Amino acid sequence: MKAITQETYGSADVLELRDIEDPVVGENDVLVRVHAAGAGPDVWHLMTGEPYMARPAIGLRKPKVRIRGWDVAGTVQAVGAGVTEFRPGDEVLSMSVVRDGTESYVFTVTDGGFAKRTAVEDYRVQGRGGLGIKAMKINEGRGSLVGALVVTVADEVLAIRASGGVTRSPVRDVPAKGRDTMGVKYVALGAGDAVVAIARNAEDDAVTDSAAAEPTPGSEGDSS
Repeated sequence: MKAITQETYGSADVLELRDIEDPVVGENDVLVRVHAAGAGPDVWHLMTGEPYMARPAIGLRKPKVRIRGWDVAGTVQAVGAGVTEFRPGDEVLSMSVVRDGTESYVFTVTDGGFAKRTAVEDYRVQGRGGLGIKAMKINEGRGSLVGALVVTVADEVLAIRASGGVTRSPVRDVPAKGRDTMGVKYVALGAGDAVVAIARNAEDDAVTDSAAAEPTPGSEGDSS
């Protein structure tokens, strides 16, 4: 199989597309065929090895984990004997890491342009045999789920439309709601248009965290 890997720290130039051995599924592992992977600030830190204080955990002179990619979407291919939350054939819309000590929200968006955010604490931890809990109330008029992210109120989310346009909005502009609720209008869509993907805007984080960062150019596309 192929994967984006790195053997040393640095800029995006250190990333290489390589053939690697097929992963072995352990007892508590889930193997996902990845259709899309995010590249947020966390991936940037792992790629550059900065800040240096993190290197005892991620690798002093080179990354302990060579394969990049954190937030992913795809299809479950296989599960270990100890996994009960997923089954082969399940579709993974998004997979993110929740960090302790931060006020985080699950931000969900439909292809019809509706969005909501729900506190992570509203999603109970499932026991063995659990198959997940409802994340958003969906009806035909509001479309199907197209993306989900773990965010904070300081984040911005980019919504990419089928027409090629991009809408950028602060998370705080979307009201916090319970899990089993509908979203509010988030992206204005023309006839025949739809939201096809969302991403967390890493631009500001990268500038803040990098001591050598250059001034950030204006975003492309239309924004709101």
